Amino acid sequence: MPGRPGLLRIVVPVAVSILILYLMYSKIDPGSLLSGLSRIDARWAAAYVAMACMEPLVRALRWRALLGSGPFGTVAGGMYTGKACNNLFPLRMGDAVRVQYLRDRAGLPYRRTVASLIGETMMDLAFLALTGILFALLAINRYGRILTIALIVLLAIGLLSALAVFYSRRKGGTAGISRVLHALSTQMGEMASGARGVRILAATLLLWGYTIAASYCGLRMMLPSVSAVGVLGSIALVYFAAMIPSAPGFIGSYHAAVATSLGLMGYSFSEYASLPIVVHALQFIPQVLIGLSTGMKYLHANDWRRAYVEFDTARRRIMKGD
Repeated sequence: MPGRPGLLRIVVPVAVSILILYLMYSKIDPGSLLSGLSRIDARWAAAYVAMACMEPLVRALRWRALLGSGPFGTVAGGMYTGKACNNLFPLRMGDAVRVQYLRDRAGLPYRRTVASLIGETMMDLAFLALTGILFALLAINRYGRILTIALIVLLAIGLLSALAVFYSRRKGGTAGISRVLHALSTQMGEMASGARGVRILAATLLLWGYTIAASYCGLRMMLPSVSAVGVLGSIALVYFAAMIPSAPGFIGSYHAAVATSLGLMGYSFSEYASLPIVVHALQFIPQVLIGLSTGMKYLHANDWRRAYVEFDTARRRIMKGD
């Protein structure tokens, strides 16, 4: 299995999750949570579970386009295994697992797979920003000011980071982050070129359309109606919640994001307190079961000490500009 992170890196995220759940549910009657389950619409629930099961396949389509090579079955297997590991282990260790999975099963170099993960993140952040802008336009009276401040802060952080890299290069900095960015930007430039770039964009549009539909189904299975503000807000909040150092599976932060989307639509959290739990569970459980069923043999048999040495060696080579 993947190497053991420091104890503090495990304890702090788990403590954050426990705190969030305590603040959310300490005053909620457990009986109301159980009675709230009677609101589940089986049709919408079935649609949501089906979409949760298929979501890694849709992500694998985009990941295969970013990689530019590799059998789709292997790429999909890595995505399912990585999803399961992200849900079960801290520090998004599933991303490292799927990088190693493609290294071992498809022979893809670390530089290409790591660059593909960065490409995923950049494209998702771009679409998340568009989602946030649409959300602001729909909810400008109540939430536009808060969202605008948040976007300004994010843009400021991005600008400062870009200026830091530019300053490092102007000063002749050739080590560390500058070399990593140079090596990875070369790979990402290849991704965005020609027909491959069109395939990546098409796969990203498909993925985000799928995300919107899945979010709607998840909310609709217990709510009498769902607004565009609620769907866009839940997507934006869930992605931002993923940045909070919470327990594996984003337990706590994910629940808080869904609960906040209830407020965006004018629903009382105390009345629908079971919704965040159900939405999370019906995504978490199927993806873990499928991921473990496809990747358990690999996770158990792989020599993770060897994998760590190989990955660290590749990291050092990239840092040196090789």
